[in-house]
Amino acid sequence: REIEGTITRTYYFYIPFLMRRMVLPLANVKILLSIQKLWDKNVAPFRCTAVTFLSIQNPAQVVEKLEFKEDTFEESVEHMLEEQVQAIARASAMDKEILELMVRREDFSQVVKEQANKALIKWGLNIEELEIVDFNDEEGSTVLQDIENKRKAQINSDSRQEVAKRSKEANI
Repeated sequence: REIEGTITRTYYFYIPFLMRRMVLPLANVKILLSIQKLWDKNVAPFRCTAVTFLSIQNPAQVVEKLEFKEDTFEESVEHMLEEQVQAIARASAMDKEILELMVRREDFSQVVKEQANKALIKWGLNIEELEIVDFNDEEGSTVLQDIENKRKAQINSDSRQEVAKRSKEANI
């Protein structure tokens, strides 16, 4: 570095057993989250999977707030992010029925992202993108499977009724 015509060099030292060091990424970090134990408006249990792209807005805050016990930034932030997103997703999911959440997953993702960013700004982090990619039954529950079976039975019934109606018209 050059300061007023003189060349200076900046050095630091690192003693591994006395100091901790965390390398923070400059690019967005992709983190896959498994959001467990959500309930819809009618208290039907389900879970979902989300993909997040996280960026660091304030490195000093990140270093101050997060406990870097793990080896990488991703491992350190994943648990905290999962807790935040899960709490927000749980509150947001209780406003709608599960089918509406599935059909309007982009709206659900956007609401969760906005609420999560309000909390994460204190940590120096920002969710650039959050997308709910999958809905599944919670372990021990068959809500989504039952909805699927009900729809299949309804389609089958409608089909048989239509065939019977057309056969009757053909005989007349």
